[in-house]
Amino acid sequence: MGKGKLVASLTIGLLSINFAAWNFAATSAFAQGTGGGVKSELSKLEQRLFFKTYDDGDDETRLQRIEKRVYGDPFQGPIGDRGGTDGLTWQEDALAVLPEVIKRKLLG
Repeated sequence: MGKGKLVASLTIGLLSINFAAWNFAATSAFAQGTGGGVKSELSKLEQRLFFKTYDDGDDETRLQRIEKRVYGDPFQGPIGDRGGTDGLTWQEDALAVLPEVIKRKLLG
C-alpha cells in the first residue's frame, strides 16, 4: 500500500472513530433536545469533513450530510435508534474500517 493510500485510510478511520464517539455521546443530547453542545460538535465535524459549517440547517439534516460523507448513505430512523452499517454498533462499525495493527493500538 502506498503512503498516500495509507494516509487516506488512516484519515478515514480516525474520522469514523471520531464520528462514532461523537454520535454515541450526542445521542442522548439529541433525544433530550439540548442543542448547544450538539450544534457545536456538528460544526466541528462539518469543518473537518467539508471545510465549512452548515449552521443554518437543522440538526437532522446536518447529521445526515455527515453520515452520507462518512458512510456513503445517511442512516434511517430516529437518531437514538440508528445503528451502524450491517447492524453493527457505531463503535464496531468505526473499528471495522481500521487495519488490525491500529485496532490493537487503540484497544490495547
